[in-house]
Amino acid sequence: MRRRAAAVRRGRDPLLRKPLCRGSAGAVSRLSRVACVVGVAAVLGGCGASRSASNSPCTGAPPVRVEHVIWIWMENKPYDQIIGSDDAAYMTTLARSCGLARNYTAITNPSLPNYIAATSGGLPRPVRVLEAILHDEPPEKLPAGRLAGESLFTQLSPRPNGWRAYAESMPTACASGDKGRYAARHNPAVYYGRITAKDCRKRDLPMGTESGGAFQGDLNSPAPLPAFSFVTPDLCNDSHGALSCLPRVEVADHWLERWMNAITASHSYTSGHTVVFITWDEGKVPLESQLAQVFHRGFPERGKPCRLGAREPRCHVALLVVSPATQAGTESDAPFNHYSLLKTTEQLLGTECFLRHAGDPTTTSMSNAFNLGSPAQRKIDAPVC
Repeated sequence: MRRRAAAVRRGRDPLLRKPLCRGSAGAVSRLSRVACVVGVAAVLGGCGASRSASNSPCTGAPPVRVEHVIWIWMENKPYDQIIGSDDAAYMTTLARSCGLARNYTAITNPSLPNYIAATSGGLPRPVRVLEAILHDEPPEKLPAGRLAGESLFTQLSPRPNGWRAYAESMPTACASGDKGRYAARHNPAVYYGRITAKDCRKRDLPMGTESGGAFQGDLNSPAPLPAFSFVTPDLCNDSHGALSCLPRVEVADHWLERWMNAITASHSYTSGHTVVFITWDEGKVPLESQLAQVFHRGFPERGKPCRLGAREPRCHVALLVVSPATQAGTESDAPFNHYSLLKTTEQLLGTECFLRHAGDPTTTSMSNAFNLGSPAQRKIDAPVC
């Protein structure tokens, strides 16, 4: 039975000896894919799996004040390699049974500039510093030291329980160097100089596992979660990293399912005051660009801006919205990007101002689209920092 369940998750039934959920031409339409995933969930029900939309954590409950925002950032997968993918059965089901931004884009390529832009509202201005960020350099290699600007972390630092970052496989708190499956470039808090070393060690923590550690402990604690939580999967579970973790998307899919079950069972979530955003830092650059980067022949997409609403694979990524107040099946075609995510978070958590491009007139909050926050929170229109 276990072997059959694993095969069903990959879109095949070994008992029938043929693919599941295929049309006559082998293609899967968006509607048939939704029906397929729910049907597969029913097959898996006897194995103890729970992937059915009927168990959605998004019920369209009356919106209440949001007090906790969780970001989970995955890696380097364009929209079409997640939504509707056989390897991303849980992610697709979650998107269809909660909220999905269908027209969401990254800021640029490669990874690190997206993490910095999303948490500070833009990229650093000094050219030498910008070049280091665009080359995914660790904090110690930034030419002027850690970034001096404001960030979402420092906006919330004055609050006793303002923020925490949970980085999977990080060897010690606030580690600024890569080690094993931990990549510092995926942990933006360690790049900001305004976060003191003491505060960083207190708030930027090794994530742990579902059976124990900082994140699991905070989810199970009677005390509320931090106002803002940044969750970083390691290079095995982020949908892009280690070759030893193939198939990458399927591994990430099961990782996300386990953690989302823990999150949505927590008191902070069931009380109605938490929203979870799941997205990808960037899409996928063309193969020739990847090879050019490997052989040090340049990287044409490095630092190239992503146009808002662009559907090109290097820019177009999925964003999933999970909250009790979001109606199951909510989809938005409005053009959003990482700055929209920042603005929405600042709006819901009541910061005094919007960081840089989060305050641009073209940057739209996602609160109305996904029924997030109280009416008073949605009306917040803070000045630009």
